[in-house]
Amino acid sequence: MSKICTLDIVNGYVINQIRLEAGYKKQGELGEKFGMSHAAVGKIERGESSVSLEFLTILAEMIGTRASKIVAVTEELTDYLKANEVVFMSQTSYNVINDLMKEQNDSESQKQLIVPTNFEDHISLELKKSVRSLVTQKPDMDVTDVQEQMQLGAVSLGNHLTSGLAMTAAVTTLVNPLLGIGIGASLLATKLLKNKKAP
Repeated sequence: MSKICTLDIVNGYVINQIRLEAGYKKQGELGEKFGMSHAAVGKIERGESSVSLEFLTILAEMIGTRASKIVAVTEELTDYLKANEVVFMSQTSYNVINDLMKEQNDSESQKQLIVPTNFEDHISLELKKSVRSLVTQKPDMDVTDVQEQMQLGAVSLGNHLTSGLAMTAAVTTLVNPLLGIGIGASLLATKLLKNKKAP
């Protein structure tokens, strides 16, 4: 029989493992970095709350990786679970099924649900290592430090692009007259050759 899971539960597991690998034993310790309560981090880790791209981007900067790598590992986990007969559904549908099972006190059917507490039972050791290996440095910055660093990077990139455009414009300004001279010389040479051939 198929198991049931949500993408938020997978994301929550990844965030949980990143937090532990980064050396934060308590959810509140990571929460402080983001200006969030331990309860808010707990909801994310339990798959009860979605993770924003901004959260992932900042977290990735903190641990010395990229948001795209975190997303890639999450996709690996999802693909692995799907290949092992796990059905993914929306958080709303999952909650409805979970609540119905609880109301009916159907403990046997509840075993179909993949929950944060038993998530690791359903994935391979290699995938567990992949998640942990995302952390390459201990987060020594908080969210404001990272945002400032990212803004500086954006300004630097903007300046680089502006100077690149200025260089392109300068080269174009230089090339256009030369191109014009070249075309003019070519037309003149053609005219001279024609005149030379004429009797």
